[in-house]
Amino acid sequence: MTCVRLFLYTVDAVSQRKVFNHATSGDAEFVIFDRYTYDELANLDLKNSMIRAYVRFIMRLVPRPDVSFLLDADPEAARARKPEYPVDFIRQNRQAYFDLDRLVGGLTIVAPMEIEEAKRQVISCAASILDSAGAFEREQAIHFRKQTETDAALS
Repeated sequence: MTCVRLFLYTVDAVSQRKVFNHATSGDAEFVIFDRYTYDELANLDLKNSMIRAYVRFIMRLVPRPDVSFLLDADPEAARARKPEYPVDFIRQNRQAYFDLDRLVGGLTIVAPMEIEEAKRQVISCAASILDSAGAFEREQAIHFRKQTETDAALS
């Protein structure tokens, strides 16, 4: 089953690269992925040296995001929101993401907190990165911050 999973993850990585390249070949200033390759790689046995080599290969294949957020959650609080997952599974899954971050880096970890505060942190961090990377003119970054703060206040 692992071989099938690795094959499918490779196909998905190639597809993700193609989608990203297509999106950025136009006038898109940024691309947002709700799910990313990290979600697949965290399912693998990262203790296995062959799997770690595969993970590094895949991370060279897919485009590296300017920012990737790992929204951490207390396992018991997550279980309360998603009762279909046992707490032990949630703990193992959470640890897998931390292990993946140690292996490939690049994850911005947002500590467990209330949803509204997590939103504010993500928006602030993304706006700061976009602003410093030059993806937006200074005025556009300020407008983005104001608009997202307004949207957050309305929700």
